[in-house]
Amino acid sequence: MAALCEGDIGAGGGSSFDVQRVIAVMLATVGMATQWATLHGVTFFWTIFEGSQVSRVGSFWVVNTLATLAMFVVCLALSRRVSTLLRWKHSIETMGALIAVGQVTLLVSTIVHLPLPLLLASDVLLACGTTPLIVAWGETYKFMDPKDEQLFITLVAIVMSVVLYFIEVELPDAVALIVYVCLPMASLACLRRVNRLMEGLMDSWVPRTASKPRRSAALFYICIAIFSIPYNYLIDSEGIRATMSLHTVWASVLSVVIVVMIAITLAEVAAERHGFLLSPTAVLVLLSAAMLFHALPTGSDTQLVPMLLFSGYYLFLSMVYLALGPIVAMAGHNPVRVFSAAMIANVGGLVLGTVLEHLVSAVDSSIASVMVMTLTYAILFFGFVLLSNRSYSIFRVNYFDRDVYSFEYVVPVIPISLASSKVRTKSVELTIAPGSEGSYVAALTRSCDAIAASDHLSAREHEVLCELARGKTIASIASCLVLSENTVKAHTKSIYRKLGVHTREELLAVIERHDTDA
Repeated sequence: MAALCEGDIGAGGGSSFDVQRVIAVMLATVGMATQWATLHGVTFFWTIFEGSQVSRVGSFWVVNTLATLAMFVVCLALSRRVSTLLRWKHSIETMGALIAVGQVTLLVSTIVHLPLPLLLASDVLLACGTTPLIVAWGETYKFMDPKDEQLFITLVAIVMSVVLYFIEVELPDAVALIVYVCLPMASLACLRRVNRLMEGLMDSWVPRTASKPRRSAALFYICIAIFSIPYNYLIDSEGIRATMSLHTVWASVLSVVIVVMIAITLAEVAAERHGFLLSPTAVLVLLSAAMLFHALPTGSDTQLVPMLLFSGYYLFLSMVYLALGPIVAMAGHNPVRVFSAAMIANVGGLVLGTVLEHLVSAVDSSIASVMVMTLTYAILFFGFVLLSNRSYSIFRVNYFDRDVYSFEYVVPVIPISLASSKVRTKSVELTIAPGSEGSYVAALTRSCDAIAASDHLSAREHEVLCELARGKTIASIASCLVLSENTVKAHTKSIYRKLGVHTREELLAVIERHDTDA
């Protein structure tokens, strides 16, 4: 979140005072939180509305899983032609209508007994509405800086989502019904607004290069799949189901999960400063611990297992976005394809976990848990052996090359008045006539020299000003001038104060005026 307070703010934002971008980031946080809370409500509907018909229909979640998998496959197939679902006309309205009809049918099932086909049809509608919503939110990550905005949005949103679900569980049914219906609508409204804001801000940004991705996300998909196995293996156990069925016990479990999530979020922020992504390790540790305690003679009867399991499950949701977010921000990556493939791996792991649960049902639970964990770690080990040199590392956030990120290179929307240059603001295309590159740089330098002299900038502020004028971000300037990012941010704030500006666009306008006057 440091970028929101001090330095450059990412894709198209330019400075900490870009209110429009701050609003977009905050709306994205709320939208992601309400999206996840919606998914929690759909998945654990019967914990919110006790006595629901859903809890008595064994085929309900089978149909939900198959419908969800089919929708992700459709999204993956569509990614061959489109890179965004949000460009489709009325896409958000369609998602909202599907979710609303499915929700209403489920809510009716809490009052009257519905025919099984109608109940299953509502399940399919919910899957058809929530599935593209997951992918669509993944698309918005291409506009955001992984080192600041993606981290802030994802971690804050996942904690907020658990809190929202906890509130739903605690509320009276009449009030919970209103919250349950409003959550997905709030997420869709935020999605629409964030997409418009971010696309507008992207009008002044282009990728530095058009190079194709050098690595794949294959290892991520394997990790997503194998992390899903322990969760679905345990979720159907009698001890977990019994815990979730007891209102007061389940509420106490969720309260502990919220505390654990907050602690891990703070640790993740600290780890990110050193380039590490803590979430995958934390997910693996939490799910492994849940499996090990479940293997104990009385493990499935304690609250410890569900606490560990659901802490790992919620953190897993954030891990998917934290791991894949930097990839979709890269030039050449298709966000629809990346997130659709990731979700297919997720559902595939869930299915495998359920299959294993049935296959080892005749075996002693302790032995069965050890067998499942052995298989999980074996797949993970061979995945790393086979793909470590060809896929991104899921345990780091600095594996990417910032030079190929869309938020890394800004094209000034305020044209420097050069006869040989041409700037098209709408299409964000800057063209310099052959042989005039030196004149362009020279014009920037002359303007910055004049500003430094007239506004009494220090020598280091003068250097930072020249780099800002050329469209570099805080990270790039720090690397170029061999300074820390905090030092560059301090110089940038000082420059803004002395020049009386608040945004990168205003700074460029000042530079252009000096060039025109000259």
